[in-house]
Amino acid sequence: LTRLWGQDLMPEMDEEIAAALAANFTEEKIAGELAYFQGADRAAFERPYGIAWFLQLTTELREIAAGEGGKAEQAKAWLAQLEPLESLIVGNIKDWLPKLAYPIRLGTHNQSAFAFGLFLDWAARSDDVEMTGLVRDKTLGFHREDKNCPMAYEPSGEDFLSSCLMVADLMRRVMDDSQYASWLS
Repeated sequence: LTRLWGQDLMPEMDEEIAAALAANFTEEKIAGELAYFQGADRAAFERPYGIAWFLQLTTELREIAAGEGGKAEQAKAWLAQLEPLESLIVGNIKDWLPKLAYPIRLGTHNQSAFAFGLFLDWAARSDDVEMTGLVRDKTLGFHREDKNCPMAYEPSGEDFLSSCLMVADLMRRVMDDSQYASWLS
């Protein structure tokens, strides 16, 4: 909805979308989310898939906020509401990444490659060099030596993400063109 609203892709729904977003991006609701995330044993809550999508939401808002006009101003206000939760989530990710011992290659919510791609999108838009470095280093450490991904195993009855294609998409983000072409072949 944020992307549709911000890019004027469904102008006939702008008011309805803005009302839905405003109803959810309140100080009270974000405080509730923040309190939940800060609860005991919740540092891993929605990791990595859910928190990756949350960062994608704030990335969308940053892109809209970089523009001009009423939507940019509204996006800035919503982003300000979400920033405390974003800071906590980013801190949790930065604490978790160095401890992650191996990639999660499932084709489901737990997959690391898909989430890492969204983490990189967020880091680029947020100018977070530390996050970029952490994700890039972990990605290369996990996947630089990958060979012959077993495409014949996909999809399983549970997958909704391709493990092989998500790793390929991730690697294109952390390698230059010639490195990537060599790695991919």
